[in-house]
Amino acid sequence: MTINDMIKKLPPEYQEIARRYVPLLVDMKFEDLKSWIEMIAAGNWQKSYKELVSKMTVDELLAEERKGHEILKQLNKDNADRIALQFAIIEQIFLTSLLMLRTEDT
Repeated sequence: MTINDMIKKLPPEYQEIARRYVPLLVDMKFEDLKSWIEMIAAGNWQKSYKELVSKMTVDELLAEERKGHEILKQLNKDNADRIALQFAIIEQIFLTSLLMLRTEDT
């Protein structure tokens, strides 16, 4: 099984992330990779991420930041759209309830 085969088995939202970081992991020495995996297994995500990005060039880091900002913007938009839809549904429920009460009074 190739690395690409393993990446394809990941949930779709994680595949792009894996494709971006796998080359850094492949280039690690065995002991460094083992240590990095142990950090993740211990739940030390921030330290493992810092370890990984320390191997990136400034241009790679800036590109990752831009991608991260674009992802966050899209997530914020999706969340705002979901909230707007929830308010629209609530408004319709209130209006329907008011109309039902109004027809009962007449």
